[in-house]
Amino acid sequence: MQHKQLTTVNFKQLTTGSLFRIGWIANLAVWGVIAVILAVLALLGYDTVEFNDQPLHGIGAVIGAIVIGGVFALIGAVLMMLGGMLAKFAGRWLTFGDLDILTEATEEGGEDQP
Repeated sequence: MQHKQLTTVNFKQLTTGSLFRIGWIANLAVWGVIAVILAVLALLGYDTVEFNDQPLHGIGAVIGAIVIGGVFALIGAVLMMLGGMLAKFAGRWLTFGDLDILTEATEEGGEDQP
């Protein structure tokens, strides 16, 4: 039988790097889909990606769409990180952001007892 324990994770425990990674992954999920749609439409001949007021087609459009998606994801991740840092700062005086999760309990001594 596996033993479980209730662990409380607080929003204040997240580091700035963790906030950035969460924002980066969330923004890549959104902007990555948009970038793929832009790239596919540009490959089909639509003028969806432009550089210097000239539409791009072919592999240039794919690279341009990936760059556009990456830049917007980076901007969104930085904004989410700053908002998370502000929430952590406000959370010093407020009690919010507690999450209770079940985790595997580890026994001292190395082996599980029946």
